[in-house]
Amino acid sequence: MQVGSAVRTNLDVRTDPDGPGPRQGRGGPYGYGKSLPRYVWALAVGAAAVLLSVGFAAAWLAFPPTAKPKLNVPLPLAIDVNRLVARSRTELVSLAAAVDLRTYREGLADLLEDLNAAIKQHPDDPEPRLARGKSLRRAGEYLAAIADLDKAAALDDLELVLERALARYQWENLYLGSLSEPTLRPMPSASLARDLSRLAASNDPEWRTIGQIGTALYRGKPAEAVKLALARPEQSNDKLRADLLVLEADAFGRAAQAVHQELQTAPEPKKEGLRDHRDELEARAAQAVRRGLEASPHHPGLLFLKAGGWNRRVAWESADGEDQDSSLRRHRSGFEAAYQRFRATAPRISIESSTGKAVLLLNDGRQDAALDQLTEAAALRTLPPPVAALHAWLQLQSPTDGELSAAHAGAVLQHLSLAFETPPEEFSLYLVHALTQAAIGRWSEARRDMLDGKRRYHGPWPPADSIYTQWCGSVSGPPAKFLDATISILWNLPTPADVRIRLEDQLVKALIGPDDTQRRGIPPAEIRTMTGWSHYRLARFWAERDDRANVLKNARLALQLRLPNLSVDTFKDDPVIQAWNNEDDFVRLYAEFA
Repeated sequence: MQVGSAVRTNLDVRTDPDGPGPRQGRGGPYGYGKSLPRYVWALAVGAAAVLLSVGFAAAWLAFPPTAKPKLNVPLPLAIDVNRLVARSRTELVSLAAAVDLRTYREGLADLLEDLNAAIKQHPDDPEPRLARGKSLRRAGEYLAAIADLDKAAALDDLELVLERALARYQWENLYLGSLSEPTLRPMPSASLARDLSRLAASNDPEWRTIGQIGTALYRGKPAEAVKLALARPEQSNDKLRADLLVLEADAFGRAAQAVHQELQTAPEPKKEGLRDHRDELEARAAQAVRRGLEASPHHPGLLFLKAGGWNRRVAWESADGEDQDSSLRRHRSGFEAAYQRFRATAPRISIESSTGKAVLLLNDGRQDAALDQLTEAAALRTLPPPVAALHAWLQLQSPTDGELSAAHAGAVLQHLSLAFETPPEEFSLYLVHALTQAAIGRWSEARRDMLDGKRRYHGPWPPADSIYTQWCGSVSGPPAKFLDATISILWNLPTPADVRIRLEDQLVKALIGPDDTQRRGIPPAEIRTMTGWSHYRLARFWAERDDRANVLKNARLALQLRLPNLSVDTFKDDPVIQAWNNEDDFVRLYAEFA
């Protein structure tokens, strides 16, 4: 109890209002239970701090902390570039001759992986870039090959010029140059012309032959290229044999196509001889492909030509009078085998391989499958301008819901807007952009696009042998003629009848309305003809809508003009309008103008 009292007394320190300072408990200032002076507490705290510091220091010295283990991150081994480049030369030769597809694909992929690592370590060394450019060309990745070869240009090596010329030729002329629609083909680049000219001036006879044949094909002179191919020495370097035969096969195939074009307009007595000459050239093309594949079984250019040969056969037999569906069925197995072989040879998915497959499928009449290939490629990276134009064109031909609605065309325009952030140089982009505008009904905007494209087109205007030849030719004339040609073009697209009716009404107004600015310069007789056919098309479009009254109205307006080539039989034989042939109103109308 005394202890407790002492503690309580000691805690009870208070100020006496009458005294000078705090009152002390019992026992005086230094007795048991009495509070100590403040300096004593300060000395005690200081001593404790010193003792703790000494203790920690002693513990640190006695038991030092364990050092953190260092992570052993292996440094990348230095790559012997010279040895790798020498190995690439040897392996490319052996891989070219490899028969087994897996050996070819895996060997090429491994070599590219090693060259990628070497270039990462030595980004400024042109030698591994040249080696990788050569490997990429063999893999069919021509754009990536060209990029590497351009960066290796410091070598100033004619072998580099050869590789770059072959890569550009196979991309620009072979793949894109085989598109069935001429206006979608890009103009061959000036860079290709320069490289081919350097090869044509080479002292090496085979490189010179490649340059000469390539130059003739670049200039659109396949007959001259055939003469050069027939005149060259038979023996050739094993390393260049397949590439040389690519050019020869392409020369024979293009020459055969030129003879086929001549055959279509030739007088009857000459047709048999032209047909025999065409078939002889085609046989030589097939022979060149076969010999090339014996030397290099997985050469992407040769495999593309092999599949493309089946496309030509179908087109020619159809032009010669055979049913196209029958011809397609007969040759389908041959085309499929060649196509699958071309498809399998690429070590990985690329823009170039997808484009090559799309071109072959499009030329085989399979637009939906061709579109799928380019849609897959577009998911990988931005499409180059000519491929972007082809992709948009296919989207217009094969809309997802079967009809080219304004919403679908607007989405295509949105995709094309990336290519028009700066004015492009590729004519096909302007043509497809104009076509998309027309599909929405914006024919004035389409005309502006075509005028911009014309300024960038290199070659005779308008482009020949195209479904767009008349449309292109009308762009510089009176606006009404361009609108008339635009409506004709839209017949080849699955556009809604509403769009075509609206444009046709605008055309009739431009032709016979009070404002003559859009028809100024068109002769009166031609205006009369255009007006009659506009009413015929309106009758047909209204028939698609099952609008009997408007069909009858426009049929009467068309027949009233009594054009020599637009008669009652034109309406009676029309597959859309003939459903009303036996109705009283139509019977009376046809009798009136019979």
